[in-house]
Amino acid sequence: MAQSSTKRTPATSITPVSSPASSNILSRPRALSLLPSGAHRHVPVWAEANGIPFLRTKKPVPNSLSGYIHKRIDRRQARTDRLALYEGLAMWEARCEDEWDDILGWAVQSRPNSEDGVRDAVFGVAAESEVKWTGTIHAMIVHLRAQQGAERDKNLRMSRALLEVVRKERALAEQERRNRGRAKNRDRRRQKKVVSKAKQDKLEP
Repeated sequence: MAQSSTKRTPATSITPVSSPASSNILSRPRALSLLPSGAHRHVPVWAEANGIPFLRTKKPVPNSLSGYIHKRIDRRQARTDRLALYEGLAMWEARCEDEWDDILGWAVQSRPNSEDGVRDAVFGVAAESEVKWTGTIHAMIVHLRAQQGAERDKNLRMSRALLEVVRKERALAEQERRNRGRAKNRDRRRQKKVVSKAKQDKLEP
């Protein structure tokens, strides 16, 4: 720990972490008319990777989705590492800095005034400033914990939204399967009528 006679003011700015772009998967389910001609609806599968929910629409997972998931995992791990640093070594160093600043403040109280203004120049900053190093580190810890909580809430909301997409897709797929079955039955009945009429025409004189 550097013992300087002039108190350094700890930085209080915290750079926010940008959010990754959201997927358009929530725009599903698509209308049957938008599917390729003759294609059956494929119900996506809900899945998660390290707590990050997503929908798997095909195998293998597209590179864009895989990259998005890995990017979020790396960002979360970096945030966790920073939080561990602030709660451990950084907080310990901040307490040491605060103790040193308290010593400088006590020196201001006990040191007599001098004609050359040395007291004001050397010890004035320590006496007047109320910014604590531990306070700044604590603010960073609170900020990172809030980001962790926000990410958990985001994952929960996304998971529920994706499960709702799966539910709607499954309901539509079942309805469309029934419609195809009814259409096939109608075609069979129509074909039977055609065959029956053709047989009757042959039997007539």
